[in-house]
Amino acid sequence: MKKLSKIEKKIWKTSFENDISNTPDIDKSWEIFQERLNNFNNYSKHSDAGFFKSFLSYFFGLRLSPNSVISFILIFIIFSPVAFNFLNSKTLKANRGCLESFILEDGSMVKLNSESKISYSSNFNKNNRDIKLNGEAYFEISDNEVPFKVNTDYGTIKVLGTSFNVRARPDGFEVGVVSGNVTVENKSQSINLKSGQKVDLDLSKPKKLNYQNYPGWKYETLVCDGMPLLKVSGEIERLFDISIKISNNQIEKTKISGILQTTNLQTVLSSISLLAQCQFKFDGETCTFF
Repeated sequence: MKKLSKIEKKIWKTSFENDISNTPDIDKSWEIFQERLNNFNNYSKHSDAGFFKSFLSYFFGLRLSPNSVISFILIFIIFSPVAFNFLNSKTLKANRGCLESFILEDGSMVKLNSESKISYSSNFNKNNRDIKLNGEAYFEISDNEVPFKVNTDYGTIKVLGTSFNVRARPDGFEVGVVSGNVTVENKSQSINLKSGQKVDLDLSKPKKLNYQNYPGWKYETLVCDGMPLLKVSGEIERLFDISIKISNNQIEKTKISGILQTTNLQTVLSSISLLAQCQFKFDGETCTFF
């Protein structure tokens, strides 16, 4: 039988001394952990121990030697759900002011709008085709018997092979189908969309795509159909990586209608100024509408 090292003996002994119980509820454990983490800074300021010793003492009540501390930290990191997800997932993103295109492992194409990202596990295209989207992306999905799922904070989109756009930002949610069919569902509703249809947060009322080049950002245009200036400004900020300030609430609520070409910043700002019937000044990286 293999002999235990001094460190292994220490960890083994400590586990009995501290009466480690069965695996707790993960959600409840993280709630407790986060609560303790919020108070940890105050504790560590008044402790003579090193950071990691203070950490282990405060959270777990352990008194370990330096070598044991290192071993404990390594074990904690390796088996942490956060670390596991990090080590077994992949993230693709487009920063502010950028558009990025990627080919996924299943042959599907995804184009990310600015300030957007997708993430998926290392098992993608093996026993699932599930991804998580934050922001906005256009998909062209390769045919496959395994359903392709786009998970967002607002709902899940399921397809087999089709092309569609998903916008899932804090200021709105939209799914538009260019070809094929998709299913959009949340906790309370589900709807099937076909080519030429789109839906927002209200899944009970699909709408018609009323312009040809959809989504507009993919064709360097911004389609404004009664869109408040505040929301238009958010799109311009992401696309050109600038800051926009609006002088008062009345101008913020001004609704913009039209198709704006987004190939040139100065042209876009001039067009918005004309449609909103206000003036603007651009100083460095900040534009102000007034």
